[in-house]
Amino acid sequence: MLWNAKMRFGKTLSALEVVRLMKFKKTIIVTHRTEVKESWYEDFDKIFYNEINYRYGSKTYGDDLKTLNKQAEYDNIHFVYFATLQDLRGSSAVGGKYEKNEDIFNTKWDFVIIDEAHEGTQTFIGNEVIQSLITSTKKTKTLYLSGTPFNLLSSTSRQSFKEDEIFTWDYVMEQQAKLEWVQKHFGDSNPYESLPKLNIYTYNLANIIKNEKFSDIEDSAFNFREFFRVWTGDEELDKAKPGEKIIKGSFVYEKEIIKFLDLLVEEGNHNYPFSTKEYRDNFRHTLWMVPGVKEAKALSTLLKEHPVFKFFTIVNVAGPGDEEVKSEYALKAVLNAIGDKPEETWTITLSCGRLTTGVSVPAWTAVFMLYGSSSTSAISYLQTIFRVQTPAKIGGKMKTNCYVFDFAPDRTLKMIAEAGELSVKVGTINNDRTKMGEFLNFCPVISIEGSEMTYYSPDNMLVQLKKAIIDRVARNGFDDRHLYNENLLKLTDVEISKFRELKKILKATKADKTRDDILINDQGLTGELREEIKTLYNKKQLTDEEKALLEERRRKLRERANAIAILRGIAIRIPLMIFGSDIDIDRKIDVYNFPSIIDDISWQEFMPKGVTKELFHEFSKYFDNEVFVEAGLKIRKQAKAADELPPLERVQAISYLFSTFKNPDRETVLTPWRVVNMHLGECIGGANFFDDKYENQIHINDDTTVRWIDKGCLTKEVFSINSKILDINSKTGLYPLYCAISIYQNVKNEGKRKNTTGLWKEIIENNIYVICRTKMAAAIVKRTLRGYTPDNVIKTNILVIEDIVRKMSSQYSANYNNLVDYITNKRTWKKGVGQMKFNAIVGNPPYQSDAKQQIYTDFYLLSREIGDIVSLIFPTGWQEPKNANNLAKLNNENIKKDKQIVFIDNRHNVFPGIAGAEWTNFILWKRGYDNGLNGAQLVYKNGKDETKTILPIKKNEVEKPKEILELVRLVKSKLGFVPMQNITSTLKPYGLRTDALEKPEKYGLPSMQSHKLKENDIKIYGLINRRQSEVYVPFNYPLQKRTKAFDKYKIFVPYAWGNMDEKAGLGGAYSDIIIGKPFEIVTESFQEQGIYDEYEKAFYHAKYILTRFARACLYVNKFSQHSTTAWGDVPVQDFSENWWNEPIDIIEEKLFEKYEIPKNIRDYVKKNIQKKDINNIIT
Repeated sequence: MLWNAKMRFGKTLSALEVVRLMKFKKTIIVTHRTEVKESWYEDFDKIFYNEINYRYGSKTYGDDLKTLNKQAEYDNIHFVYFATLQDLRGSSAVGGKYEKNEDIFNTKWDFVIIDEAHEGTQTFIGNEVIQSLITSTKKTKTLYLSGTPFNLLSSTSRQSFKEDEIFTWDYVMEQQAKLEWVQKHFGDSNPYESLPKLNIYTYNLANIIKNEKFSDIEDSAFNFREFFRVWTGDEELDKAKPGEKIIKGSFVYEKEIIKFLDLLVEEGNHNYPFSTKEYRDNFRHTLWMVPGVKEAKALSTLLKEHPVFKFFTIVNVAGPGDEEVKSEYALKAVLNAIGDKPEETWTITLSCGRLTTGVSVPAWTAVFMLYGSSSTSAISYLQTIFRVQTPAKIGGKMKTNCYVFDFAPDRTLKMIAEAGELSVKVGTINNDRTKMGEFLNFCPVISIEGSEMTYYSPDNMLVQLKKAIIDRVARNGFDDRHLYNENLLKLTDVEISKFRELKKILKATKADKTRDDILINDQGLTGELREEIKTLYNKKQLTDEEKALLEERRRKLRERANAIAILRGIAIRIPLMIFGSDIDIDRKIDVYNFPSIIDDISWQEFMPKGVTKELFHEFSKYFDNEVFVEAGLKIRKQAKAADELPPLERVQAISYLFSTFKNPDRETVLTPWRVVNMHLGECIGGANFFDDKYENQIHINDDTTVRWIDKGCLTKEVFSINSKILDINSKTGLYPLYCAISIYQNVKNEGKRKNTTGLWKEIIENNIYVICRTKMAAAIVKRTLRGYTPDNVIKTNILVIEDIVRKMSSQYSANYNNLVDYITNKRTWKKGVGQMKFNAIVGNPPYQSDAKQQIYTDFYLLSREIGDIVSLIFPTGWQEPKNANNLAKLNNENIKKDKQIVFIDNRHNVFPGIAGAEWTNFILWKRGYDNGLNGAQLVYKNGKDETKTILPIKKNEVEKPKEILELVRLVKSKLGFVPMQNITSTLKPYGLRTDALEKPEKYGLPSMQSHKLKENDIKIYGLINRRQSEVYVPFNYPLQKRTKAFDKYKIFVPYAWGNMDEKAGLGGAYSDIIIGKPFEIVTESFQEQGIYDEYEKAFYHAKYILTRFARACLYVNKFSQHSTTAWGDVPVQDFSENWWNEPIDIIEEKLFEKYEIPKNIRDYVKKNIQKKDINNIIT
């Protein structure tokens, strides 16, 4: 469930009251906002002050988790435990670096509360933390708390909510309750009375201060960053004109800013906030939001010198600005300046983010929005403007109104469309007009032009809705329902048939939240249709006619949802191609001419196989062309706007743009910027844009720079101004971008060049080289490296070799001689004559060919022939003794015992959800290097756990502990040994693929239900959104096959059982297993074992395979997470002994006795295999 409730609703207390009323035994609170730990602890006492069997725990307050779990087990204690996402993300259980928090992830939580749920939950690892705390969709309840849940409710959210799972309490509802209280509760004290009404005033600063420099390229709005720009003393950043006076730390446009300040206080009919004594009295205490720390300091200086504002106390909390105010005392400094009698003092607080979340300053009556861009989020905007709505009594008078003054109207109105918590929907004008009217009634938006004041009406505001839609589509990388038009609600049988054919071509893509139970919340419906469906849906008794009508409506919605899910496979590939399109920015790209701007080979490379340009044209009528055009133009303008930024900030802007592009399912078309930073940062060093855990991107501005990683001589050599670096196969240019900015920053750090103007051009032209397989990839790389700067200004070194895979295959036996000669020839790059020396080869090569052959092998070998240093990322499969699928090229002594390999770093889930890339490795190779390991290699796991490993060439070279080998020898020598392989199913015991529960239609199967409808329904265990889940289907459901155990008891063991993370023991950590009852089945995520008439025997079987004895035998044949063929040395049991009723520990000892296992081997097994108990059996 999601509680979408604004501040002061009481989310913390209400959530704890749910814990009390529901009697949840084990509750965990998880949040990204660490500063709320005290308030949760205090509120716990308010709810449970009289409850003796409730405890509170965390790492700072209350009891530790180990103690709480013991008390819960033996003393029937209930507890609430607090943890932070930052701490949990670093845990090895979710792929982090540190051995910690095992107790948290091993606890079976009844209730998970995610506070401030819009923060930190949309990253892969943030979501992974939450999913790891949830036992299953049935057993663990979740509550998401947020006052600004826009990202949680977006189409790209990692979480999904049904309509009846969302509770909303917004500003409009609050003010409505305030108004209606007197009518409904006459005579009673109004609890809402103290909540001020919000008023928003907009001024078009572009009309007041006319200078084309202040117009933002991206959206033509006022450019606050340029307006408030300060002199830095860096010639390249300052762009000063010859003879222009530069005073470091002062404003570049100081005269214009003084004019602006004068306007704010100018008397007359101008309606400026400080233009009259009455206004100045009303706005004694205000918050001014400015672009950055340096800007705040410069503005502070001007305000203190201004004839009017010098009478105000200026409090700069933007950061390390005014020396007398330290940032950690920001709130205290503001409150001290205001004093005990705010009616007698005047203050202006300057901030660029501080004090906009989690704090209250009651005396503030207005906020001045003097910052922001088109990428400013509605979340931060809403959090900021509601700061001034804090209730207050000033001079004995209640604060009844509060104000927002915003100086970029268009941008403001788009923010308000979301901040007003309106669902921007195509085709829902009537519904939106009503909601907009309600919002404007309680939060009037007033435009000020000179002496005229104009109140925005719902119709005025609705013009902004389309702009908000376009922003959202661009921000979501075309992975958005708003990209499509109403034609999808009018599909004919012929059209539906064509979509089915298209689906076969695409072979399915990630479905876009299309389950029946959330269709009534679909964002593409007309208001009338949506209300009609909702009314019927909620009605308890339906007539036959109404049932037929509801089914017809739902059928149309299913058809539309399925069509969008299919079209998504095409749509998400479009933004990257628009970004790279080699045409003038003023030329329109629409859904009709889009294919014509892409060459045929690039189209084949970037579009799904089988989707021709003709086929795209056939389905183009379902796209909203206006949204397509404007969203595409926004992407291009964002790229062009980045050209105006200094190099570091430009790289940041381009990386942000790439973060909005989506990877097609199961493909690594885009290497995320985070992965590029992690790979090159950990292998070579350089200018890194992430923190040391690679969890948060560093925000680059005048005061914050990149994290420089120094790997000694290696970093110095690769990122030298004399170096030449080649990306062996680029589609995006992000690897070359990292290398270029690292060279740039290295030169700056050395400080040998006083004037670095033109340095970026020099680096792109002389240091960076790229190979692409298509013209489109080359165009994208150009756009990434030099933006819209033409060839005659900055020349890029990009080589297009369309058939490089074929050439590598044919030249392998000759060490790729022709390719090497071609790539290293200076003539090829138009650099004169002679041989080109490449200091380093980097990149993420393609992993598989269309024939499913591994081709990263050739890219690695080719790279070694060309460069002195090689660092690539590719799958770890080559490290195993495999020869098939082209792996023989690396499965030999020359490669696996190569002493020139500096290290190999095996990384888990660097590309989450990408098939074949669950484990990848960063490899660093250096010509002439001797690792001194006599044929072994230095291997890391997730950047740590260094081991010296001999990479096996033959399977018999994979070493298993001698104690385990001896255990198996003794077990197999026992008379009557029968392997459990004989009673273990093959893959897909019932013919159901892993994603069948999420997308049954993909396999031509009817829909499945979340609840049992009939007594004889079949229960299916599988995964939904990577969480163990159960669904139900009718008894006559068309299953591909039914095993002999279909109507019997059996055991369901996860297909990937034992994650091979040796920190948890040999074979790794083992997940829970399931006792399957008659008519319960599984997808291919599980194997099926045994056939039993009685539950008791099945229970014995489950206990048996949870013994360390059985799993030690399993480990002998286990070389990966998958356990399909590993059961050959685990003996079958007949369960005839009388000790199978005993606990697992005792059964374990009995098995050791039965097979006459000596003490040293028993001890070894018990010490090195993860212990499990009956709590790990799901019944």
